[in-house]
Amino acid sequence: MMWEAAKGSESIWEGYLDTMPICFDTPMFWPIADLEELRGTSIAEKVGREEAEKDYVDRLAPLLKARPDLFLPSQLDTHYTLEQFHIMGSRILSRSFHVEEDEAEKEEAEGANPDVSMESSKSMDVDRSREEENPHIEAQEVQNETEQEEDGDSDSEDGERVEDVAMVPMADMLNARYGGENAKLFYEPNVLKMITTKAIAAGDQIWNTYGDPPNSDLLRRYGYVDELGKGLDIVEIQGSLVVECAASYLSLSPEQQKERVDWWLEMGGDDTFTLDTSTLLPSELLSFAQLLLLSDSDWTKTQEKEKPPKPKSDNVKKCAKSALEKRMGLYPTTVEMAIYSFFLALDL
Repeated sequence: MMWEAAKGSESIWEGYLDTMPICFDTPMFWPIADLEELRGTSIAEKVGREEAEKDYVDRLAPLLKARPDLFLPSQLDTHYTLEQFHIMGSRILSRSFHVEEDEAEKEEAEGANPDVSMESSKSMDVDRSREEENPHIEAQEVQNETEQEEDGDSDSEDGERVEDVAMVPMADMLNARYGGENAKLFYEPNVLKMITTKAIAAGDQIWNTYGDPPNSDLLRRYGYVDELGKGLDIVEIQGSLVVECAASYLSLSPEQQKERVDWWLEMGGDDTFTLDTSTLLPSELLSFAQLLLLSDSDWTKTQEKEKPPKPKSDNVKKCAKSALEKRMGLYPTTVEMAIYSFFLALDL
């Protein structure tokens, strides 16, 4: 993208590139002092600024110098700077989406007879996070986090096929609002269509869907959050924190802990547990805690059943409580201090 931008009017993508922002309000561009405000949140560890800058220095800079025939020395200080590297990466992060292979073409390639009665148009959520994957949407979108791992501007999503990630002019033009979707992007083998899904009165805004990601993702990817009380706020608890707390109630060797954690992941469990304001503790977190607290005999039975255990012991509740307390301790301030600072800032 930096190379295409450097070509100016000679680039076939000039018109598209001109529609993209040249500055961002995302944490990637925040001063260090402002980033401190995110300490204790899951956002801070996902920004990836240091990793991005290391990639630029170690991988991109040597390439720029090695190919002056492609990357003109006179343009290095304007089009190929670290700042431009961040900007292009952020453009990709905020505008790319994942398009699955067309089912008819896939079946034809595999020698099968495609079902002509199937709908030819499939919908997708533009800018939808992989974490909110909807199994009923056949053409789901995902942020190009693997591409960002290559460019260093974001955490990666394991297994993402870079060749299936697309950026399409006009497909990324609409804003989104939590729970306010009234239009959706549909695609056919060679055509993308933005189609309204509800009646829209004259003068009302057309809202696309980003998949209703939490505010933490909105801030990291787009630089904004929904209004207080109208969006989705979550807290993530790392599985390693639960492992640490469980060790207080059942002593397992590091090898035994690893064996159980690996089994959990092989069974499809996550290594991060998400808490929101609409539910109690997620059942997955309690099941994971129970797994770490099983006796040797119960652990063997669980393996034979190939099914995560149901939380039964009292120590599971204690372990979960300890995990919540430790998670709260990661924030630099208490809830009361944060609320006080918030209203103090409003008065200013």
